[in-house]
Amino acid sequence: MPDLTTAQKVLATAMKESELQDAILELAERLGWYVHAERPARTIQGWRTPIQGKPGYPDLTLCRLGTILWIECKSERGRLTEEQNSWLSDLNANKTCAHWFRPSAWLSGEIERLLL
Repeated sequence: MPDLTTAQKVLATAMKESELQDAILELAERLGWYVHAERPARTIQGWRTPIQGKPGYPDLTLCRLGTILWIECKSERGRLTEEQNSWLSDLNANKTCAHWFRPSAWLSGEIERLLL
């Protein structure tokens, strides 16, 4: 966890993955990034995110002025799945910018610095 105050650590622990994703999307749009996100939908079998292709694709795809970022959002205690880790590793192997962030990265300003 980046250097945070005690209050920020409490906020980071309480922040849900969906809240982190919403905050990143709002900031990215305000800063002129094109954004793409897929949201789960409730089905008879529970929550599902319909996709075509290999599972584990990052939550967010951002593009601005020739720069593409892929971002996977996790709660403070969340863990990457094997599929998510594979996607991020392969994207970074191609010298692109694939990241995964927890709420602590939002509260520390790390995400904002990346998007500026």
